[in-house]
Amino acid sequence: MEHVPIAIALVDKHGAFLARSARWQELQSKLFTKWQSRNFLLSISSREDWTAAFKRVLRGETVRRDEDTLLMVAGTKEYAKWEARPWISRNGTVEGGVLSIALITEQVQARKRAEEQSEFFNAVLESIDNGIVACDADGRLTMFNARTR
Repeated sequence: MEHVPIAIALVDKHGAFLARSARWQELQSKLFTKWQSRNFLLSISSREDWTAAFKRVLRGETVRRDEDTLLMVAGTKEYAKWEARPWISRNGTVEGGVLSIALITEQVQARKRAEEQSEFFNAVLESIDNGIVACDADGRLTMFNARTR
């Protein structure tokens, strides 16, 4: 599992790490103190939402978050998407969880910049006293300001 190209870990139902990819270990060193890194439950003890999610995993549910804010040990903020799935033995009992995390900070920041630019553009468009209309290459109306109405 060490060479898997994603941040993934296998933990037992007590939170002990059974296996971790190199990417998980790299991310873990930025996200948790060395003391916290010994056990997944210690790692997440300050995050009630993650603790609740792990309990759901132990009940057999898959839990995911498409965008979550992570506060790194260095004090920086990162965005991540993560998923936690139950690890089920052959006899059907939940033995722990399979966890994966992907940092999506660049994508979230790009989306937020695009949203800000769109809001700015719309504010400028609406502040113009003349009617403005835009059409696409097929002649379909794609944009107009309030003055046009």
